[in-house]
Amino acid sequence: MDSESSRDRSAIATTSNTDATVAAGACSSQAARPQSKNKVPRLYHNKSRTGCQRCRARRVKCSETHPICTGCSRHGVDCVYDRGIGPARSSVNPSMKHSERRPSNGCPTMISDQARVSQPSSLGIPENRTRRLLELRLFHNYIENVCHSLVFCNNVKAYQAWQFEVPRMALEQDGLLHEIFSMSALQILRTAPEDFDLRDAQRAYQSAARTTIDIELGRITRDNADAMWFASLLLQIDLFASLQGRNLEPYAPPLQWLEISRGRRCLLTCSPTKMSKPFSANVIEIIQSHLNLTDHNELVSAHNRESLAELLTLDRHEEMWDIDTQEAYMRTLSYIGSIRRASLEGEHNLVLALRIVSFPLIVPVKFIKFVEKQHPRALAMLASFFSIAIRHSEVWWMGTTPLREFQAIRHILPPQWQPLIGI
Repeated sequence: MDSESSRDRSAIATTSNTDATVAAGACSSQAARPQSKNKVPRLYHNKSRTGCQRCRARRVKCSETHPICTGCSRHGVDCVYDRGIGPARSSVNPSMKHSERRPSNGCPTMISDQARVSQPSSLGIPENRTRRLLELRLFHNYIENVCHSLVFCNNVKAYQAWQFEVPRMALEQDGLLHEIFSMSALQILRTAPEDFDLRDAQRAYQSAARTTIDIELGRITRDNADAMWFASLLLQIDLFASLQGRNLEPYAPPLQWLEISRGRRCLLTCSPTKMSKPFSANVIEIIQSHLNLTDHNELVSAHNRESLAELLTLDRHEEMWDIDTQEAYMRTLSYIGSIRRASLEGEHNLVLALRIVSFPLIVPVKFIKFVEKQHPRALAMLASFFSIAIRHSEVWWMGTTPLREFQAIRHILPPQWQPLIGI
């Protein structure tokens, strides 16, 4: 019995020693690890899953106020809510994804007619008789008072397209329909600026149009190519027209208009012959009637910027300068010079208006970034651009925007840039 008891005590002692060894090993292992528990814990704010596009891209908290969140209001940019208003992009038939590749020219590839795109279903405007009457009023006003003032309308084919074809296509394409409503509302607001309900509706239609258009541009079909081209162009006009009356103190560049999606930039600047499938004959004829606007070599040629050369050379030592920076400024200055030359040569106002609203489509993205950072050279070039546009502000949707933007930029520019920006 004593021997058994002795064996038991020995086994217990062995077990205790083993446990102590394991515990000691665990302690030494923990000591070898970084003492993360002693660090101040990282604090994360709650990022909203349903915030606007820009806040989600910047990974910051969105206030989710409608129609524009606090962050977008502070930066003076368009606020787009694309969550919770329709199915995700993945709702397109997976079997069609092979057809969604982009060719080497970077333009969207058209896919087969069977692929349909999900569209936002909610505008934040109640679906009732009041809304239906409003939309009927806006549709009628577009045909009566808006379509004849749009770009290219000096061309009979283009005018007929804006007046007849665009409304017909809009009945099948929500992006184009919402753009018609938004643009029409802006025209009415010129004579009824205190109609705040209409102003809220205009912002809702514009936001819905922008979201729908940017989604559909990734999946252009034979059926929607023409509608998407007109919708993208009308949105570009709408964004410029929406600058009227914006707060300019303190000055922030008009990024709402300057920042443009890759899809819209490509669609509006690529020649129809470079697309994987052609547009209709009507759209091709309209674009080809103004081929000088798609000839980039001509638009950014060196002779266009000769009269504006000082904007390229002044105070160059005060900023980081490399080949890419120089190229961005040179191309931008050349395009501004091409607008100036067309203006001096007496080009029709509605063609010049197209050159003006196309500014963000033609100038390099790098230049837009310089404007966003408010580099003096970039702001001076933007002021020169607006000084030319002032001469053609009789087009209602341009209005006082060029003059107001020019004056606001001039107010913040250093003195040495003042003599170079015109007027």
